[in-house]
Amino acid sequence: MAIGAYLNVQFPSLDPKWIATGAYLVFMTLNILGVSIAATFELVVTVLAIFELLVFMGVVAPGFGWGHFLKGGWSGHDDFSLTAFA
Repeated sequence: MAIGAYLNVQFPSLDPKWIATGAYLVFMTLNILGVSIAATFELVVTVLAIFELLVFMGVVAPGFGWGHFLKGGWSGHDDFSLTAFA
């Protein structure tokens, strides 16, 4: 209504309610388009990130072995002690 009232002062022949309704529709349309564009961008970035993780997994998987992963136990030690946190 503020936009309608302001434009009514500048152009007295215009009805403030119609101007306010028009301004509301314009801003609502811009908001919906902005959300749609942002959601599409976010989807593209997510799909690219998943693809990158799959490529990384494919490159690393042949060299992965539980023996290498668990070698040395917790923090390089065969037993659990407070030195693991030091």
